[in-house]
Amino acid sequence: MKPTSCVVARFAKPTAAFVAVLVLAAVATVPANAHHKNKEDKTVQVVVKVQWGHDPASVAADLDAELIDVLLGGRRVILVETNDKDVKAAVKRLTKDKRIVWAEENEVGSTPEGDRFHAWPSETWPREANSLDRNTQPAVTALGLDAAHALATGKGVTIAVLDTGVDASHPALKGKVKRRLDVIDDDFDPDDVGNGLDDDGDGHVDEAVGHGTHVAGAILLAAPEAKVLAYRVLNSDGQGTAFGVAEAVRHAVDEGADIINISFGADKKIDSTVLKDAIKHAKDSGVLVVAAAGNSSSDKKRYPAADAEVVSVGAYDPAKNELAKFASHGKWVTVAAPGVDITSTIPGGGYATWSGSSMAAPFVSAQAALLLSVDHDLSLSELIKLIKDNTDKLKGKKLDKGAVDYLRSIEKAAK
Repeated sequence: MKPTSCVVARFAKPTAAFVAVLVLAAVATVPANAHHKNKEDKTVQVVVKVQWGHDPASVAADLDAELIDVLLGGRRVILVETNDKDVKAAVKRLTKDKRIVWAEENEVGSTPEGDRFHAWPSETWPREANSLDRNTQPAVTALGLDAAHALATGKGVTIAVLDTGVDASHPALKGKVKRRLDVIDDDFDPDDVGNGLDDDGDGHVDEAVGHGTHVAGAILLAAPEAKVLAYRVLNSDGQGTAFGVAEAVRHAVDEGADIINISFGADKKIDSTVLKDAIKHAKDSGVLVVAAAGNSSSDKKRYPAADAEVVSVGAYDPAKNELAKFASHGKWVTVAAPGVDITSTIPGGGYATWSGSSMAAPFVSAQAALLLSVDHDLSLSELIKLIKDNTDKLKGKKLDKGAVDYLRSIEKAAK
């Protein structure tokens, strides 16, 4: 079992072989009592990223800021405390220094637990299944995978899975997953494992373990020759931070990802300039960001799925050809994909059946991989248009578009 998170102070620039592979950390490295405003000493806390070639502690001291914690050692992200009048003043002052890449309010301590990123829960815990169930499930028929794979397999396309990590040793995933970064433990080991703790205090231990492996398995079921980059940006209870996700998005873009899958979100918009800039960077780099819309049974927006730069995905029930009863909906949800009773991989070599928009999003990421494997020269706008313009009507609540149609979109891309 993976050990609990610890602070890792690694500030030296890595060797050339590791320049592109930087170390991250996230939620567990921030003190539980961290806050953005201390009423007693009138200080504010800010998360700061320091440029390469500069010692973060020295930079903090130069800027009259006290180094409180090292958050993402390899990315030089630290938590500092200042005597500025408020967070906005601190951010403005700190970012004037050329040694500071960005500065942002410490959202871990200043917002409720529910406002941080978390894995979208499903109505029921995953049920045990087997490999035969995976290959014969209703989603396989609904997506027309046999016909689709005769034309496209996802070969030459890379999908970054930002989640609870991935069990790259799973027989169905072995050789198809490149292990990248663990944003939680600040290391190179993004395995999908638990820590034996109730990190979010809800009475359940390691409730999100398996989420990322399940997502990766769904992607590779639908796009069997695609490659997956594994990033662990959520802890074993499914929590993560905006700045941690932002750093992973940028790293995935730098690593050559064509598509980024985000099967989690926040119940309301997190005011993070750092994350907004990262998603915009992905868009400007021609990288498609796909995000799960959530399972609220309402039209309330979830983020980052509701962001304009993102293709948001709702869950539908292929057995009924209608939007799942738990699915978030509304015009802000771009398309729908199978998300009810999805059988996929779980850590340890097993299989399980799970429901939720988290299970639907990877099928759209996989569709994008199939399309790009047909035509690697597709622009981002052309790719999104192929996904949106080739959908089928669904019964139930309305979305912007309907259920994705793999075969029709691939045939259009091949013309």
